[in-house]
Amino acid sequence: MDQLFPAEQERNVLLVEKVVVSPRDIEVRLRANGIEERALALRPAVPEEVAA
Repeated sequence: MDQLFPAEQERNVLLVEKVVVSPRDIEVRLRANGIEERALALRPAVPEEVAA
């Protein structure tokens, strides 16, 4: 994550809801609404249709 700007690092960390560490594994739970918002932000902008 060193290649990301600090603001992007912060946004990614805020996606994490919970981290559970056990002797056998690590479980990372992400905020569903945060993932959706990030996905929508990555979509290319669609120009508005001009009314004729």
